[in-house]
Amino acid sequence: MLKRILTMKHFKQVIVIIALFSFTTSVAQTNYFTKFSEANRWSAGIQLSPNYLFNDAEDGKVGFGAGAHAKYSFGQSFGLNLSADLGTLKGAKNSSSYAYTNKYKQVDITGVYTIGNISFIRPLRDVQMYTFFG
Repeated sequence: MLKRILTMKHFKQVIVIIALFSFTTSVAQTNYFTKFSEANRWSAGIQLSPNYLFNDAEDGKVGFGAGAHAKYSFGQSFGLNLSADLGTLKGAKNSSSYAYTNKYKQVDITGVYTIGNISFIRPLRDVQMYTFFG
């Protein structure tokens, strides 16, 4: 009889433990992330910048540059960028008789690999600042 009471007590303990763990696993399956939405693959922008040419002319002057670009992203990190730029470079040499103004126009397609956008939790920002040297 004592053995049967211990077995029943042990059985009740096992049932209580199973009930606690089943409750814990059902609570642990809460979804904390927002619903997935398709990313915008196209982006466009404009650039405005001062231009300065480093050369032998002693009196370099600041010119002006402007451009526009359109980018198509194949994924979160890689895309193709079509850009068009125009601007002027100015300068003069004080001890000589020459002064120059160089006007330029250019169009190019560039492959873009962005490492900073790899985040599966945080959405992309609407405005992105970047710098370009070259």
